[in-house]
Amino acid sequence: PPGPEEPALAAARAIAEASARFANMNGRRAQAVVGIGADDPEAVARVFAALHRAKRLVRRDAIALVCPECRRTPNGPAARDVVRRNRWIVKYPLAGESARFVLVPTETPETLFADVAVAIGSAHPWVAELAEKTVLIPLSARAIPLLSGHDAFVGDPTSLRRVTPAHDADSLELAQRLGTEPVLLFDEKGLTAPGLPPGLHGLDRKEVRIATIAGLEKENLIDRVEEVETAVAICETCRRPLEATLVGHWRFRVGEAGKRLGQAIRQGAVEA
Repeated sequence: PPGPEEPALAAARAIAEASARFANMNGRRAQAVVGIGADDPEAVARVFAALHRAKRLVRRDAIALVCPECRRTPNGPAARDVVRRNRWIVKYPLAGESARFVLVPTETPETLFADVAVAIGSAHPWVAELAEKTVLIPLSARAIPLLSGHDAFVGDPTSLRRVTPAHDADSLELAQRLGTEPVLLFDEKGLTAPGLPPGLHGLDRKEVRIATIAGLEKENLIDRVEEVETAVAICETCRRPLEATLVGHWRFRVGEAGKRLGQAIRQGAVEA
């Protein structure tokens, strides 16, 4: 019988069937528009659930630029500026050898706990000894591997680079190739999730940065701090540097109908 979900389900069916209608137009020119009111989040949620149950959605993770202050993302290409900021050279203890460290540079120490690996360049003086060993994330007991053979990712073959797929697009690409899942550090509100060292849960990005640096200094895990010039994306609203964050994009799976729709567009039978 008709119920409160009927309009949302009808909209879901309209979306799911749109590609089929396009694909069976037999050369006729037409245009179809399906809309759901943005002022009705419950209807949007029901449509999403219906499409998900029908296996018409597929998730693709990607890195987006998000303002840590106002939580907005740019509508188009973000404005960029050159700023001077700190680069911390952090000591990562070798697993089982707490007196030995590798030095890893970072400009975002607050995301250390989202690391899944550290890549070591082929010209690093310790590469033969350290390749395939593990290190401990500073202030944490979690061990992550040292990876060799990824110079294109590392950049400087004499250095090391953190693999942090939840906060870096290059890291996400490498992790996906390796079949490694990202570690999500912040929730949808921009606060740190459970599972971090004591005192770091429920903090925003600025707060966790301050607390992480203080912890690293207390444990003597900072080798040095350098000042560098870096080009960063800027929030158009509050002018703060945008931060890279993992987000999930849901895309509509059109299957065979999508292929036929693309062919119809190329032949001029459908106006896109």
